[in-house]
Amino acid sequence: MDTTIFERFENFLKIVDFTLLNEDPILHDEQSATQEVKHPDNPFGSSTFIIHKLDIQGTSHDRYWHCIQIRERVGTQPASDHDIRATVLVPRGIRTVDDDEWKVFLTDAFKDDTEGQETYGYQLEWDVTTVLNYLGDLEMTGICDHVELYGYAVDLITAGSKVEYTLSKLSNYGEEETAMPDVIAVWEKTEEDFEYVCVQIDDYE
Repeated sequence: MDTTIFERFENFLKIVDFTLLNEDPILHDEQSATQEVKHPDNPFGSSTFIIHKLDIQGTSHDRYWHCIQIRERVGTQPASDHDIRATVLVPRGIRTVDDDEWKVFLTDAFKDDTEGQETYGYQLEWDVTTVLNYLGDLEMTGICDHVELYGYAVDLITAGSKVEYTLSKLSNYGEEETAMPDVIAVWEKTEEDFEYVCVQIDDYE
């Protein structure tokens, strides 16, 4: 790994506005966002980092995932000339990632890219426990019909007087969309106190 390039990438991570990556959709209708970065100890002096969304004209390449590239243009390179520093896959829908978590994830993605991994990109994922804890804190309030969050889906199902929520894992990037994803957990509303009780949690890897 080129330490000089990595130092410039670290300088970028120190000043970038990570709220851009927490938006849904990422960057909204914009294709890219640029960030000028100063490098006091680098002979180039400064470079321009570009957060570039590979969704073209509002049409997603993948139903459930954003594919984002972090690019860098160094010194006096023309605007069309840049180097890819990281390619990341970020789930659509609800996700809240703090700045430190983004820094760790993008650093790992940078290392993954420089090691020549032949993948679609470095995928941002959460384990089931994290999602279940999030839903527990939420207590299912405000979820109507279908919500996608953290690479998972929560669906409201009603049949007569029976009301339940199901949690399922969405397809990975590049995979064929699953019409009926495997259900991981189910919550049913109790008749006594109208709270939601988890009645099923399947092992999931």
